[in-house]
Amino acid sequence: MRKFKSLFVAIALMAGISSFAQEVKPVSDAELNTFVEVFSELQAENQSAQKEMIALMEAEGLTLARFQAIQQAQATPDAEIEYTEAEKAKYDKIIAAIQRMQPALQAKMAEVVKEKGLSMQRYQEIGTQIQTKPELQQKIQDKMMKAQTQM
Repeated sequence: MRKFKSLFVAIALMAGISSFAQEVKPVSDAELNTFVEVFSELQAENQSAQKEMIALMEAEGLTLARFQAIQQAQATPDAEIEYTEAEKAKYDKIIAAIQRMQPALQAKMAEVVKEKGLSMQRYQEIGTQIQTKPELQQKIQDKMMKAQTQM
């Protein structure tokens, strides 16, 4: 499940890394608040997508753990993980389905970002700055904790 969480976040930040090398605009408190709102909504979307992906796996007859083991074997050819041709076919079918889901997930993400008044580029810039600046990481953590306690 952890890989799926990172997948959505990676999509959110993918294009931002190259644009970050340009001009670094400071992140305002208002932008951090908006970022937290967007991130929270995207987290809910991500959880929904994860459930959908797990349902795909189960429909194909693979557990999440087995899917992840095969995924690890694919990423690390030296891994001592064995799987059958049938499992590989199921894995490939699931991967293809997940890849088909990506455009819709990206479009939803862009929609949420835009609805909150940020451009996708700015959202990605803020995300990149949060990753590289401990003081922003702390502010985001504080704001997210505050938001969760107000729910």
